[in-house]
Amino acid sequence: MKIFISADMEGVTGISRWEDVRVGSDTYQRSAERMSQELLAACEGASEAGAEEILIRDGHGSARNINPMIFPANVTIFEGWGGHPYSMLEGIDNTFNAVFYLGYHSPAGTDANPLAHTISSKKICQIKVNNLLVSEFYLNQLIALSEGVPSAFLSGDQGICNEARRIYPEIVTVAAMEGSGYASRIFSAEKTLASIRTGAQKAVEQLTHIHLPALPDRFEVDVEYLYHFDAYNASFYPGVQKVSAKSVHFESQTVLDLMTTLKFII
Repeated sequence: MKIFISADMEGVTGISRWEDVRVGSDTYQRSAERMSQELLAACEGASEAGAEEILIRDGHGSARNINPMIFPANVTIFEGWGGHPYSMLEGIDNTFNAVFYLGYHSPAGTDANPLAHTISSKKICQIKVNNLLVSEFYLNQLIALSEGVPSAFLSGDQGICNEARRIYPEIVTVAAMEGSGYASRIFSAEKTLASIRTGAQKAVEQLTHIHLPALPDRFEVDVEYLYHFDAYNASFYPGVQKVSAKSVHFESQTVLDLMTTLKFII
C-alpha cells in the first residue's frame, strides 16, 4: 500500500503569524520541527495500519522544511520545486492508494485562519472554480481525483477540516487550531500529535469505504487579485480574459490544464 502526503505549514499546531512560516524568522525553525513531528505521527499511524510506502511532498515555501533524519525507512521525502503544474501534489500517480494532507489551511476569502490564503498570500483575494470559493485543498484533491486516488486524511485549521468533510464525508480530519480575526486558539500539541497518529491509522483502515466524488467535466475559473497590475499581466496568458480591474476568467476541460494556467498567472 502506498500513501502520498502533501505537507503545508500554515495549519500546523502553534503557527499563527506569518513570521512563523518564513525562513530566517526567530520562530521558523520551531515551526519546521512541529511540521516534521506532525508528519512523523501521520507516517507512524499509516504504517501501523499497513502502509508500505509513503511519499511526503513538501509543499510549503521553499519546499525544504522537513527534517528527513526522523523518518522510518519506508518514507521518501520530495523537496524543492520541480516545476510541474501539480505543485503540492507533484509526484502523484494512480499507483497510490490514498492522499493525506497535513498542515493545511483555509482559503483566501475566509476567516478561519489568520494566515488564510490560496497559493499566494501576496497576490490573491480569492479563486473560484465553477462559482465555488476554493482552497489549496480543493485544487489538490482535484489533482488526486483526476488520478483516481481518494483523499483520506487531513489536518489543519477547523475551517479547512469542515471544507474537507463537505467534499469527502468519509475523510478523517484533525483540527490543530481555530482562527478568530488575527488571533488563534491553538490546540494541545500532545493531543494533536496523538490524534494525527490515530487518525492516519483509521484513514488507512477505512480506505475501502471512501467514495470518489464526480470530477467536473469543465472548470470555469475566476481569479481576483489584490492588485490591478497582476490581473493585467495574467490577461496575456492564452485563454485568460480580464473581466474587471482586478479579476480574470478562464475555462479548462482538464485538471492539468486548470493547474497549468494557475501556475503561470499566479
